[in-house]
Amino acid sequence: MKRFLIKTFVFACVVYVLAWGLDYIISKGQEKISGYPQQSWTEIRYANLQCDGVILGTSRGLEHYDPYIIDSITGHSFYNLGMGGYQVNANLMKLRCYCSHNPQPKYIIYDVDNIVMQTCSCKHDHQSEQYLPLIYDKDMRHELRQVGYSFADVYFPLVRYWGYLTHIKRGIFDFFHVKHHTEFASYHGHTPDPGSWSIDNLHFTDTVRAELQPEAKVIFEEFLQDCRNNGVKVILSTSPKYKGLTDITIGHEEEIHYFDSIAKVYNLPYLKFIDNYWMCNDSSLFNAGVHLTPIGTKIFSKEFAKELVKQQCLE
Repeated sequence: MKRFLIKTFVFACVVYVLAWGLDYIISKGQEKISGYPQQSWTEIRYANLQCDGVILGTSRGLEHYDPYIIDSITGHSFYNLGMGGYQVNANLMKLRCYCSHNPQPKYIIYDVDNIVMQTCSCKHDHQSEQYLPLIYDKDMRHELRQVGYSFADVYFPLVRYWGYLTHIKRGIFDFFHVKHHTEFASYHGHTPDPGSWSIDNLHFTDTVRAELQPEAKVIFEEFLQDCRNNGVKVILSTSPKYKGLTDITIGHEEEIHYFDSIAKVYNLPYLKFIDNYWMCNDSSLFNAGVHLTPIGTKIFSKEFAKELVKQQCLE
């Protein structure tokens, strides 16, 4: 019996070590994938970025602010940390990851609206494969526990890869240079949305409700206080939404009023490109009610950067 237990223990140890080896291969292979979302995490952890500022937000922050254009007009370098499909708690998790590997940014541009003012779980959600390699970053293990990942996900091999067969294959292929995978092309984290949209889609929607989650407001305001304490300048911005959508949004005025009041409390610039802003009336510049086309993004990024200069938001 004793001999059997020893053999079983040795076998279990061998399997455990091999499982961690496979986990490492998959995760390091994932990090080699080009394009959004994986490339962004890899760059902020390994590229030693020396940017003056970062851009936060959901998909609207990700897609609407082109760092190449903003850098060229303002003379300041920015990295886009926007996250498609993820709200304030995930946004700030990515910011903390950035700050743990790179110098603290002087400026944070945050694209704010009712969408960002929610909290979310990151496990088995939109493009959640981006989080799987992060357990090899000791600072991110605790962060992942806060956004839905279990103790087993973080501290045992391969558990978190359950249900990600495609990404397991991609990781292995990229690790051994069998095939290189490229996702959505990006520059300094920015990824424009090439999708298509028809204004007719709004005809199927009677109303949209804009709600600001109380828990998200607490997280957001604590973040602003931390930035004030650490001498980081935050610039709030609401990028264009199609006016036909905001016109049927219940709570839209209250949403804007909240950010106006927060900007006053913390003495922050708040740049609003919404409602009567000219782009909001041109449906050809949108590929969804809340997303600009690549052409719309270029136009907006230029106007946004010029407004930063005009209002002397950057020193």
